[in-house]
Amino acid sequence: MRALVLLLIIAVIAPALSLPAVAQQKKVKDFTLTDAVSGQPVSLSVYKGKKGVLLIFTSNYCPYSKLYDNRIARLARNYPDVQVLLINPNSPEASSSDSFAEMQKKAQEEKYAYPYLADKH
Repeated sequence: MRALVLLLIIAVIAPALSLPAVAQQKKVKDFTLTDAVSGQPVSLSVYKGKKGVLLIFTSNYCPYSKLYDNRIARLARNYPDVQVLLINPNSPEASSSDSFAEMQKKAQEEKYAYPYLADKH
């Protein structure tokens, strides 16, 4: 019973602490990356008028990323005012499945309706 009371106290008090909120409006430095869906460069600044931009770091080989493909597509459909951007930061030298050609293949297979950006810096 004490454990339950302690959990309830933590659940009530924790939000009131001065912890930084995740969704505070912070400026993000603009960037431009190549989109595997269109083959064109895409800049973050293009989406300035959107209610929000959701950056999701993903890869072709990660089993967890594969599990979330359908959820991400559903999220993009359900919230059209929020721009979804997938970013693959992995080096093709470390995993050949993360090459730009493989990213393009995956984008076609999954019918991505949002950019799948290659960050190979």
